[in-house]
Amino acid sequence: MFLPEFPVKEIPLKTGYVFLDVIAKGAYGKVYKVQKQETSQVFALKVISKAMIVAENCVRQAKEEVYSYHI
Repeated sequence: MFLPEFPVKEIPLKTGYVFLDVIAKGAYGKVYKVQKQETSQVFALKVISKAMIVAENCVRQAKEEVYSYHI
């Protein structure tokens, strides 16, 4: 599924970041502690299953959650 409001990242996650640990597990995926290779900055990264979000009709909720973290 393509969501145009979420741009494609120039640096792929698997090559631009080092996955350090799993912080939490939820109904739709996991939250990872990651480190950006270029800057050594540490972030929390939530990885969710698009298939589960669509199947359970939670697309709007997922989008709202993403927008709330960009404030």
